Amino acid sequence: MPATPLTPEQQTRLKTNIALPLATILISLLAFGGFFFCMATSFKQIGALAIFFAVAAVIFIFIIGATGRHVYKNVQDLRGGLAEIDQARLSGKKRVSTSHGSPPTYYAEFERLGTFTITEEIYARIEEGQFCRIIYAPNSKVVFELNPL
Repeated sequence: MPATPLTPEQQTRLKTNIALPLATILISLLAFGGFFFCMATSFKQIGALAIFFAVAAVIFIFIIGATGRHVYKNVQDLRGGLAEIDQARLSGKKRVSTSHGSPPTYYAEFERLGTFTITEEIYARIEEGQFCRIIYAPNSKVVFELNPL
């Protein structure tokens, strides 16, 4: 597969995909740490607190693992320094919204290549069944540029 060096804009996008999740985890750790400290110093039933803490810790470890995997893939792409170029048929696209008020995430699925994250602008101008030229990060599956052929 042909490849091209990452542009400064592409590098910035990968760096953002690394920094934002790490900042979120750090802020969450500080918030939960403060909350658990306050609970531990003022809560009378230590058994109930221990169960609550254990459940919260398991959930938090799962979240850190999933976030770590996302960050690691972006780091791999940034260190590799190359964006891959390929052509494939678009077999589907979807918009995924959360109920938390955050912006939706857009995906495109390509035959042979799998599912990629795309921007809203790309989502708006592509149609299922089109053959496309795709420039993307191979590990994190982020599309930088997509042009219908």
